[in-house]
Amino acid sequence: MADGGTLQDLARMLRQLKRRDARRRGGTEVTYRALAARTGWSTGIIAHYFTGKTLPPTDRFDTLVRLLGASPAEQGRLATLRDRVDEDRRQPAAPGTQTVRLLGPVEVTGPRGRATLIGGRQRTLLGLLGLRAGNPVSHARLTEALWGEQPPRTATGSLYSHIARVRQALEDCGLPGILVTRDSGYLLDLRPGDVDVARFHDDAARGRQALARGAAAEAAGYLLDGLGLWRGEAFEDAEPAGWAAAEVRGLAEARMRCLDDLWDARLRLGEHVAAVDEIERLLAADPGRERLVGLLMLALCRSGRHADAVRAYQRLRSHLAEQLDVAPGPELQRLHQAVLRRDAAAGFDGPPSAPRPAQLPPAAGHFTGRGPEEAALDTLLARPGPIAVISGPGGMGKTALAVHWARRVLDRYPDGQLFLDLRGHDPATAMPAQEALGQLLRALGVTADAAACDPGRYRSALHERRMLILLDDAGSAEQVAPLVPPDAGSLLIVTSRHQLPALAVDHEVAAVSLDALPRAEASLLLRRVLGHDRVDREPEQAALLVDLCGGLPLALRIAAAKLAARPLRSLAELVGELTGGNRLDALSVAGHPGGVRAVFAATYQTLSPPPRRCSGGWATIPARPSPPTWPRPWPGSPPHRRSTNSPRHI
Repeated sequence: MADGGTLQDLARMLRQLKRRDARRRGGTEVTYRALAARTGWSTGIIAHYFTGKTLPPTDRFDTLVRLLGASPAEQGRLATLRDRVDEDRRQPAAPGTQTVRLLGPVEVTGPRGRATLIGGRQRTLLGLLGLRAGNPVSHARLTEALWGEQPPRTATGSLYSHIARVRQALEDCGLPGILVTRDSGYLLDLRPGDVDVARFHDDAARGRQALARGAAAEAAGYLLDGLGLWRGEAFEDAEPAGWAAAEVRGLAEARMRCLDDLWDARLRLGEHVAAVDEIERLLAADPGRERLVGLLMLALCRSGRHADAVRAYQRLRSHLAEQLDVAPGPELQRLHQAVLRRDAAAGFDGPPSAPRPAQLPPAAGHFTGRGPEEAALDTLLARPGPIAVISGPGGMGKTALAVHWARRVLDRYPDGQLFLDLRGHDPATAMPAQEALGQLLRALGVTADAAACDPGRYRSALHERRMLILLDDAGSAEQVAPLVPPDAGSLLIVTSRHQLPALAVDHEVAAVSLDALPRAEASLLLRRVLGHDRVDREPEQAALLVDLCGGLPLALRIAAAKLAARPLRSLAELVGELTGGNRLDALSVAGHPGGVRAVFAATYQTLSPPPRRCSGGWATIPARPSPPTWPRPWPGSPPHRRSTNSPRHI
């Protein structure tokens, strides 16, 4: 076997060993399933080892080459090669690259080698700039990070001195000019991918996404890669203070979540026996991690140790009661009950987890336009926490946009989606908060009668879960407030005919307002429903139809549906119907509960008498008045306050 230096070379040698072992035995090559039976590992992970997707840990690699018949000399040579591959993966790929490593001792490597950083504060300074690679960090923030909230009087001068020395160290290792003075702070002019923290977060996110898709072997590969970047504790030889210390704690928590995900994946791959010792070791350091205790209970059950699984739950319950005066969460309580009942789900078929609701309605067909609004919603993914409020008049496509965008980002919310129509357009039919809480709790698997439908139970059911909640047609902030998730892991999207400003008093709100579709997008919607050929045969009538619908997506969809149902009907005929008769009646279709008239009627019922009289005047305006004849104002309103923006179409 020829030596090589990459993960693919190592995998190729393992395959060569497998073929040679078959020739020696005079039979077929040992299968992944047979190796899994002999080692207790999953077939998926073994496949990753032989295809070069994952580097085997040292103990597993030694076991594998021994099972494949390698001689002692070969075992030693292969172990050396495996260690070299591991070291190469952790070091910069080649001279000329630049790498910042923060997941362990703080290190920066450039074309000339490793930068020499003297003292904990220099390493802290460089590490924090690396965490924010490409973005400036202010003098004040850096001062707090180095000396805390009460820095000495000499802090400013000392900061300048540290900056100068770090800049020189970077220049000496071949990275001149990357520490840049910017406004009232400094930035490290690197790509996020040059920093191991960014690569770790990327691998962890990919692993979670694969886990949500049910691809456990793929998830384990990503998660192992991410965890392999850690060389110790983050900022191990630095001295972070203030907000910097909080950042380091956040990295430690992210590492633990990644470990939780890894053992979740390995349990799904059947590695129950191997999981027990490792999970118990992790819990010895942090006994209050509920998800990890749940995974340990599953591993014990599936290893035939039901009594030990019960004791693991009891230890957690005692710990939480003593330290926090709380009980384990509802999901773990359900698992405990399943273990006590010896349910097959607890023993063999995976965790009897809380339901993963998938309540989003189907996406609207031929969704068109709304690019700027989608871009505004996309910004929520970079700053989890805000509530998205999509507002606009009835028929503008608020629900269609919300569902379309929500389906785009489903993989970020693996614990499910909730959808609830609050019926808020009419106060008489609006869903009471208690009823809304009850429906959502039942969807989350929590049995709740009317007396038990309180926001606390709802927030407990969502705690530490990543869910997408879409509340459609909210009438007021009071309807929405009890349904706000407890933390930034879940996303709440609200649609309403009102902007709900009161919601922003207590919560961060990202507001998206919808107006009529621009003419080009309205025309494109018509073309997508009817086909380009049909529209091109009557381009003038198509343009007139778009104008008659006023850019209202609901009106356009109904008009297109009426034409699609009768392929031989001309566009001119429908245009004549809309201009010559009652347009609201014409913009309805049999079998569909909502029409333009229904939308307008619901809005009209919520108006006070003066606006009702004004809307009655608007209804008399011709489609193309020339000159405009605006409605008379209601009694008592001054003439100079008449609006010149009143609707001219439906």
